[in-house]
Amino acid sequence: MSELLLERDEQAPQSDQYPLMAFIANQGIAPKGDRYDRSALVNDIEGKLYKRTEKGDFIYSSNNLETGSIGLNKYGNACISPVYSIFQPSGIADSDFLGRRLVRKDFIQEMVKWRQGVIYGQWRIHEADFLRLNIAVPSVDEQRLIGKLLDNLDSLITLHQRKRESRIIRVRSFIWLAGDISGIGVSAYQPEKRRPYDRRQHQRRNVVLRLLRAMDQRIQGRCNS
Repeated sequence: MSELLLERDEQAPQSDQYPLMAFIANQGIAPKGDRYDRSALVNDIEGKLYKRTEKGDFIYSSNNLETGSIGLNKYGNACISPVYSIFQPSGIADSDFLGRRLVRKDFIQEMVKWRQGVIYGQWRIHEADFLRLNIAVPSVDEQRLIGKLLDNLDSLITLHQRKRESRIIRVRSFIWLAGDISGIGVSAYQPEKRRPYDRRQHQRRNVVLRLLRAMDQRIQGRCNS
């Protein structure tokens, strides 16, 4: 790993060039919202030192690896909490490829073996230990080709998910609209709109309702497959 990444340990106060940001699990570098803003707890905001990071850096939190606090800086120049470990690519490997490879569960499990500390909040994977880990990587050209293929696959998956969600919404809207037209929708069960009890009508409504629900489940099953 030491051939692929170099530790970046540049500490400085926040500035216009390196604004204070948050490193959010499964998202990466992002503006600090109210949830992550702890400036009220800092006595010397202007003088407090943070770690600098730049686009393409690899970052992890020793305490929150399993919950997604690991990945690439895809934002750009920023300052983040000193609790994070930051590495810059050496140029031998493509940063996007490393960003995908180093967040896999098998690699995180290897990282956890080096974690020191007894309780949560005090766990630490030292940067020197992290750099001792070994992974096999193809050539840089192959890494970039793999990255492009995975990007295309991600785009295709996202497109199909959106289509699936749209189909489910349309089908359900149609089903419940049909139910309302048939008198078996939600409005049919409001007490003030109920008609005098008719056994045959009630039985017919139950049959239609079961058919509509079965259709809904069948369509949803096809969308999930």
